[in-house]
Amino acid sequence: KTIPRELLHHNNLSLLRRYITPTGQIMNRMHSRLGAKDQRKIAKLVKRARNLGLLPHEGQFAVEAHGNTKEADIHENKEWEDELVRRGLVINKERRK
Repeated sequence: KTIPRELLHHNNLSLLRRYITPTGQIMNRMHSRLGAKDQRKIAKLVKRARNLGLLPHEGQFAVEAHGNTKEADIHENKEWEDELVRRGLVINKERRK
């Protein structure tokens, strides 16, 4: 099934993030399950969004290196960690079991 033409835009970040791995790479056709035409369109839109600064060139987990491992509050969640959990980007160990 093809992606509707109205949805294909570099500002549609929710659509583009579906086809990007957590490390920031564009998924291949086997993982994204797109046809050749749609894969080329998505790749072009992702590259355009990266150049405009809407998407990171590297994955967010590769860019964010927060904190010192010797900190006293290392086992407490920081604000940015709570935000990732709220957005559903990180799975809690308690939720996984």
